[in-house]
Amino acid sequence: MKTRHALLQRGYMQRHPDGKFELLRYVPANVADNVAHELNRVFSVSRTAKKIGISRPALDELTKHGLIDLHFKHCGAVPGYHSDEIWRFTRAITANWQPYFQNEPAKRWVSFQAAAKRSKCSIWQVIRLVIDHGLPVTNPDRKKKLLHDYIVCPKAIDRVFQSAEKSGVTRVKAGNLLGCKINKIENLIKRGQLVEIPEYARRTRAKFRTVERDSVLALLKQNVR
Repeated sequence: MKTRHALLQRGYMQRHPDGKFELLRYVPANVADNVAHELNRVFSVSRTAKKIGISRPALDELTKHGLIDLHFKHCGAVPGYHSDEIWRFTRAITANWQPYFQNEPAKRWVSFQAAAKRSKCSIWQVIRLVIDHGLPVTNPDRKKKLLHDYIVCPKAIDRVFQSAEKSGVTRVKAGNLLGCKINKIENLIKRGQLVEIPEYARRTRAKFRTVERDSVLALLKQNVR
């Protein structure tokens, strides 16, 4: 099945609405060899989650929010992750790795999961902040390099959240400022007139979802109601 998807991605096959595949042209030997080599480096969702050190639902969240990309992009493709993408993701997280030995502040750091719990957010959000803001991480045991082995400063996570939240407003407050209801705010977000900041929406309840303050002020100047 993966071979078909690899050939489909290269334009050698097409997939019909009923799900059946059709070979469009002859596949040269060098292309077949490249496909075989490529597929040896594409891992299933379960194996990727195990290699990274997270649960499958957590991996789904990372993928959904663009932190790690599936290898096959087309509709109906078999989900899988290339080893190069897995390597890129793990390198992004450890870009600001710090030694644990003789690092007193790090003794008070916690796992990504614990940091997420303290900040009342999801694990993917903690990882997003670590990557985007270059937050330092370390692993007490250097031989263990799975995601759950790394720790981060929970206060650093909280500071980023607090800073971002000061530059944003909740959807409820945006509605109050613009004099409109939540459904109107939702429409403005969909049209791109209000910019939502999902990585900083720390609570799951809709009223705490955040939009950029500047985009609200811009609409106020335009007198949008």
